[in-house]
Amino acid sequence: MSVLSSIKSKLIAVISLIVSLTIVVGMVAIFSFHYFGTTMRTLISENLPSINQANELAVMAHDITAATPSLVLSANQKILDSNFKRISARVEELIKLSATLHNVHKSHNREKISIAIQEFEKLLQTLYSTQKKMHLLNKEQNTVLKQIENVYQDLMKRLQPIRDNTLIKLNLTLIEIIDIDDVDKAFDMQNQALNIDIPNFRSSLEICAIIEQAVSYLHQAVNTQNKLKLDEYAKNFALVIDELKFNLGNITSQSAVNDLSKRIKKLEQISFGEKGLFNIRNKQLNIISQSEQLHTKEQLLAANLTKYSSLLTSEIIKESHQKMLEMDKVRKQGYIVVIILSSFSAIV
Repeated sequence: MSVLSSIKSKLIAVISLIVSLTIVVGMVAIFSFHYFGTTMRTLISENLPSINQANELAVMAHDITAATPSLVLSANQKILDSNFKRISARVEELIKLSATLHNVHKSHNREKISIAIQEFEKLLQTLYSTQKKMHLLNKEQNTVLKQIENVYQDLMKRLQPIRDNTLIKLNLTLIEIIDIDDVDKAFDMQNQALNIDIPNFRSSLEICAIIEQAVSYLHQAVNTQNKLKLDEYAKNFALVIDELKFNLGNITSQSAVNDLSKRIKKLEQISFGEKGLFNIRNKQLNIISQSEQLHTKEQLLAANLTKYSSLLTSEIIKESHQKMLEMDKVRKQGYIVVIILSSFSAIV
């Protein structure tokens, strides 16, 4: 009986232990699920407003842009005022909305924000055209235009962390951060300069200013892929400078000629001088190209070393195996000699 009682008490203790462990594990699991569930809900709820706001912003910007083409086409003050009322009503919402997009760089909305910014660029371009061609915008409408510009600039600032992540980095002899878009910006400015007629002093100065700005953009574009573009750009620069020099003969004012000559000289220095854009960039591109060639040679050398190393290892293994076979053969011969000697001793 005492044995049965002992077994019974041990069995009860084991069952109690199993039940206790099950309860503890269950409680831990419930707590974990609750904690992670709450955390995930919090993360989703934090990012959801940004996602919705980004979508709403893109739609709203498109909606406003769609309302503006008639601004440029219309010379009617009433239609102009009516369109501006529609725009200004949405601008207030845009200002509030853009102010809440503090998490935009953390969410997956860069595409939507980029679309919204493109819509803003179209909108501003339309409004600038209206302002320039018609001169019909009153004080209130100019204020609305300024507000739209502010929202646009604010969005560009918010998009900057996203753009920073898309920059290409070259970890070579010359380490620079490059934005490929800058080459396109510079080309756009160059085309703009080439399309301006050069009949007078003012337009010549305008061309100088555009090209100087293009140089500053192009200083950001160091990439071996852009070398052909840079070469083409250098030819076009030389063409523009020649045109500007030729135009000096059409200007009657000596002071204007002196001023323009100084600007052209400055343009030549920052473009083709010893420390000019193309001189420095070509040297840097050559360094990058040489570094890339060296890197390729290093890779080839490493591949050859690996190949020769594996061949050498294979030969060593093969030779070792051959030695082992020879030793095994000698060992067998030794066994035979021992057996023969033992047999001979036994006979004797």
